[in-house]
Amino acid sequence: MAGKHRISRQYYEEPRGFRDGPPPRLARERSISPRRFEGELSSRRDEIRRIRDDNQHLMDEIVGLRQAMSHLKEDLYSSSQAIPKLRAEKELESRELTQRNLKLEAELRSLEPHRQDALQLRSEAGTL
Repeated sequence: MAGKHRISRQYYEEPRGFRDGPPPRLARERSISPRRFEGELSSRRDEIRRIRDDNQHLMDEIVGLRQAMSHLKEDLYSSSQAIPKLRAEKELESRELTQRNLKLEAELRSLEPHRQDALQLRSEAGTL
């Protein structure tokens, strides 16, 4: 942290370490050969093409997934509409079975005296 009216010192990788000004410029710029430049340029173009193709594949997948998602939403909606109908049908079937059971029980109770009479007649027939 610099004090009042002080300029902060910057550290540079030099034998002297700290300097008060900007780092020195390189003595001479490295020149790149045209052949090396063309090779690097073509490799970057190839990489850009590869990235573009990957992006295109991803976009195609995204479009396909969005279409599948819309179809799945429609299926989910239709199945959510079908569930209450199925529940109502099962409830109706259950009521019908309960009513049928009650009718059969009532019929069985009405036949109970006849059963007792039949058992008594069998016992009398056995004694005769």
